[in-house]
Amino acid sequence: MIKKLVWFLILVLTIIWFFFYGGKKMFLQFFYPVQYEEYVEKYAKEYDLDKYLIYAVIHTESKFDEKAVSDAGAIGLMQLMEDTASDYNNKGKFGYIIPEQLLEPDVNIRLGCYYLSELMQRFKKRELAIMAYNAGPGNVEEWLLNDMFSDGEGGLNSTPFKETNDYVDKVLKSYKRYKEIYWKDVRYGFNLFKKEWIWGHW
Repeated sequence: MIKKLVWFLILVLTIIWFFFYGGKKMFLQFFYPVQYEEYVEKYAKEYDLDKYLIYAVIHTESKFDEKAVSDAGAIGLMQLMEDTASDYNNKGKFGYIIPEQLLEPDVNIRLGCYYLSELMQRFKKRELAIMAYNAGPGNVEEWLLNDMFSDGEGGLNSTPFKETNDYVDKVLKSYKRYKEIYWKDVRYGFNLFKKEWIWGHW
């Protein structure tokens, strides 16, 4: 009887910790980690990007594996194709050696952010920029002119590529998760020890 009571109390306290004292966040951080913060923070500011979107793209593209190389030849954390990386290396006059240096986190994140920022400026909408990152800007522009895919309001209902549709869903889901987990908003909970409601930045 006592054992059952102890386990019941442990269960109750665990539930309280999970929902009111950051347990849920700690659990989700395992599946949505934050890595390479120095570079993400730096280039998010330099290219006027939401850092959580950058984390979401990296999470979806490579799961933070800096040595990742896809069957199609995309390289590194943000899975850049050699031609795209070369174009933005030349635009920025960075002088990187492509493709060799694409395996370096600093270089890969910088070029990936540069490319993503250009797509954001070009298409104005986050969803369209994400589509273009996966399928190419030329395809997105073509779909916007096609009534089968255009929503008539400057956006797209879907694309003819299942891979791109799935990709956009994954990035947006990850983006939402990263903001939920790491964005410091005001939360509240009940402090059992002080017997009072508390609030603050988590």
